[in-house]
Amino acid sequence: MRQFLSSPDLFALVTLLRSGTSQALLLVEGSTDSLCLTPHIDASDTRIVVGYGRNSVEEAVQKSDSHKVPHVVGLVDADLDDYLNPGRAVRSASIVRTTNYDLEADVLSIPGLVDRLVFSQAEKDLVDSFMASNSDGSVLEMAARLAYNVGKLRLDSGRNRYGLYLRELPLDQFLDASAPHLDHDRLAAIIVAKSRTSSLTKMQIIRALKSITRDPVDFKLCCGHDLLRVLKGALSSWWRTKMTYESIGRVLRAMVARSDLMSMQIYIDLDEWAKRNGRSIWAS
Repeated sequence: MRQFLSSPDLFALVTLLRSGTSQALLLVEGSTDSLCLTPHIDASDTRIVVGYGRNSVEEAVQKSDSHKVPHVVGLVDADLDDYLNPGRAVRSASIVRTTNYDLEADVLSIPGLVDRLVFSQAEKDLVDSFMASNSDGSVLEMAARLAYNVGKLRLDSGRNRYGLYLRELPLDQFLDASAPHLDHDRLAAIIVAKSRTSSLTKMQIIRALKSITRDPVDFKLCCGHDLLRVLKGALSSWWRTKMTYESIGRVLRAMVARSDLMSMQIYIDLDEWAKRNGRSIWAS
């Protein structure tokens, strides 16, 4: 396992790989990013390298620039940069950022993809009947509205230094049994349990969550992992389809066609980098 690969370790790996191949090296944050992109990569001219973290990827690309190691490019998540660090510049012309919070959110925002995912697993009449009973315009809008609870809380925690730990929350376990709502009481309880350095109480978190439900949804605050958790819960709780979180991710990645990828800004940005550097990233 290289889950804790440091920036120096990653740069050492990059220089080692560069000594043995002329391929472009595309550094990504995690293994799911690699799994999503690999089917669409021109493997004859590009190799994906998992960096296990945004800082490691960014710093390894910067070191490659300064040491003149050629043809190294990084793809990183935007996270909350546009909100917490609006003046932060991308550190290198060889770093590409996602449009939304992370790559999974970028993929889920592809028009029609969530509907294709859901209808490939659940009965359309059952889903349509459920959706007709609430005010969300689509399954994606519903998932975003629920995931936004955590996304906005994550932003508030970052701005106000609450110290909340909001990663890997099992949102699928906190969905109402029959309606598209989150159980704020149970969600707040697990957030308190995970956030050992935070001084916020369970009741303070519940009040914050209830306030967030009155906000207009900003999709860019929605983490892709939270969106997938909501979709897993919807399929299991409301649409009688048992799927694991991992299997939903696999199905989603398998559904991404080249035409879908070409509509994404990261495709355009990485393609432009490849042209500037005389490389080929995407399979034709």
